[in-house]
Amino acid sequence: LVGEAPTAEAATRAGEEVTALALDESGAVALSAAADGSVCGWAVQPLSISRQPHTALPPWTAGPVRALALSEGGLALALGANGSLRQWAWAGGAQTLAAAPAPLILPDGAAALGAAALAGELVLGSAVDAADVYVWKRSRLGACELLHTYLGHRGGGAVEAVGACEGAALGASAAGGAVHLWGLRDGAPRATLDSGGCWAISALALRGGSLLTGADAGVVGRISLHAEAAEMEAAAA
Repeated sequence: LVGEAPTAEAATRAGEEVTALALDESGAVALSAAADGSVCGWAVQPLSISRQPHTALPPWTAGPVRALALSEGGLALALGANGSLRQWAWAGGAQTLAAAPAPLILPDGAAALGAAALAGELVLGSAVDAADVYVWKRSRLGACELLHTYLGHRGGGAVEAVGACEGAALGASAAGGAVHLWGLRDGAPRATLDSGGCWAISALALRGGSLLTGADAGVVGRISLHAEAAEMEAAAA
């Protein structure tokens, strides 16, 4: 998939910085979150996006929304920088705010999430300026239980971005120019990928056998995880 420019653009609420995005399974509905904590829903077509959101929720969290997700069953999730998790029932473009679950309990007295991701029933997050990634399991009622903490970045700087692929049971996190891959369920390290130290990684996306990395210099890169796995097996032989 190659393109020189976006095929369509739309303005967020009050022109705020976009801090999180999500697409449903069909690709026809998109959610965007802004730095002021607001969330908008958009209709998406192959070559266009609605110029105005069909739904807009006012800010509900102190600070930006760090992660968004849309499930196949019509559930929308948003995770705020202060650790608050909100969920909505999504049907026909209308949203109904469900009972708000209690905020996540961040270890070590951390007050805010600097990076976060959602993967099905799992919630990933790293506190601001912290080197650890926490993984919670979410119940149907929205409450979260801390499963484990990935400690692999200690000594390498604060976590800058996190991502996850539920199907592959892989988590990804970036710090100090390196990307770590680890088990979602157990936190066991799988691989460390070196970006070359050219840019600070600001975003991660993990899907199937591909890992996308976004840098603060405006560069997006792709890493084939199948190739990395083959190289790891060859080195171990």
